[in-house]
Amino acid sequence: MGSSPSDPGGWRERIASLRSNGTPEIALGGSVLLLLAADQFLQGRSEEKFRRDKAAVMTRLRHDVRIDLEREAAGGMDGAALAAVGGTGGGSDLAQIPALFRCRVVVVPRYFDGTKSLKGTVVGDILDVLEEGVGPGRAYNLCRRTTRGGGGGGGGRGEREGQGEEDGEEGSASLISVGWYPMTCLEKLNE
Repeated sequence: MGSSPSDPGGWRERIASLRSNGTPEIALGGSVLLLLAADQFLQGRSEEKFRRDKAAVMTRLRHDVRIDLEREAAGGMDGAALAAVGGTGGGSDLAQIPALFRCRVVVVPRYFDGTKSLKGTVVGDILDVLEEGVGPGRAYNLCRRTTRGGGGGGGGRGEREGQGEEDGEEGSASLISVGWYPMTCLEKLNE
């Protein structure tokens, strides 16, 4: 009558009765539903994380754009020179930053017209280097081009070698522009 656990025929009857009443199909369907529910849960968590990350990236991007606009307002300065001015100072603050050294322009790049570029230079201009190794690949110097006041001197152009280099004229200097200039196009002056 009853089958013992060691009786192989008893297990076959149980399996046959389970097949006839649909238990394997119910178990399979329940497993699929459980997998779908787990997938939906994990996908919802993933989308939530994506939204948080996207919001963080957008916040950081807005912050970086604001910083770039402040730098542009400060004359295109970067790094330590920007910190020395205090962030968004005016042109008079740029004249107060001490120069690391002076350089002469030996080459004017043909297509050098970026937003942070020092424009309007000619071969022979003398530039004050405010910071070395800025920009892409750290291949640029942050330079200041000044002209000497008091008539003559530079004729409204940047200071040239041999024109107005005396230290006594420092009070009459007026700032023209500040920007990046390629290191390879400059020759360091020994002063």
